[in-house]
Amino acid sequence: MKSIKKWFFFNPFNNTSIIAFNKLTNDVGVIFLNRSKKSENQFIEIIRDFMISCIQKKIPFLINSSMLLAIKYNANGIFVDLNNEQALNSKRRLIFKKKRKKLIVASVIHNYSEMNIFNSLRLDMAFISPVFKTKTHRKMNPLSRFRFFDLCKKTKSNLYALGGIDTKNFKKIKNKFLNGFGAINYFINNSH
Repeated sequence: MKSIKKWFFFNPFNNTSIIAFNKLTNDVGVIFLNRSKKSENQFIEIIRDFMISCIQKKIPFLINSSMLLAIKYNANGIFVDLNNEQALNSKRRLIFKKKRKKLIVASVIHNYSEMNIFNSLRLDMAFISPVFKTKTHRKMNPLSRFRFFDLCKKTKSNLYALGGIDTKNFKKIKNKFLNGFGAINYFINNSH
């Protein structure tokens, strides 16, 4: 898989998100997150056509937590919650890596404690969040610029900024440790 600089955190329950999804090209990756109360199987049924579209357009995609479903649906990897022990079971992760040599295991990091967990698990990709105020997570305070840059130095894994990113403010935080960014509204706002 080629190096992706932008990742779209896709909400299949939001019409503007679906419009943005339909305009994506293969230089953007998609992360399917199940933020609903749907079971994994129900969520997979909802995103099945979107996953097929990603495969057809050669758009890399990650699905939420389930390694077995990632294998079954030919995902490029999984997006895990660092507090989900089952999703992070290292034995299952190794079996999955053997089946898919280019597996991506990604997560979000909000603080130093989560960075330590991330590094101990040797995951592949981290989204440091929130960098700026966001419309989707209004109650979360953004990291200070110092803390953000310091967290960027704490891992050798692929790093992405997440939270309130747009073209202008990404330039303010871009540094040699970042590979790119993840976003929601950036893609929605640029899909019109």
